Amino acid sequence: MEQAREALIANLQLHARAARLKMALSTFDVGRLTKISAAAVDNIEHGDKGGQLSLDELIELARFLGLTTAGLPRAKPVALPPQPNG
Repeated sequence: MEQAREALIANLQLHARAARLKMALSTFDVGRLTKISAAAVDNIEHGDKGGQLSLDELIELARFLGLTTAGLPRAKPVALPPQPNG
């Protein structure tokens, strides 16, 4: 369980800020909407180990930011080639 938490924190450290900025949200906005303190969000984005946040809270943060439950960006859908009309 602790290993999963550490992996999630490492991924959030890499991807949370970009995901938050893509949504045009401040750390305050993310904190308010997820009920996770803005300071905790900011700390994670700047390399903190997640402080007192539980694994469930970290997963909630990742999902809110549009990341996977592992804290990774979601894969973009692959466009299918155009089909001939005939």
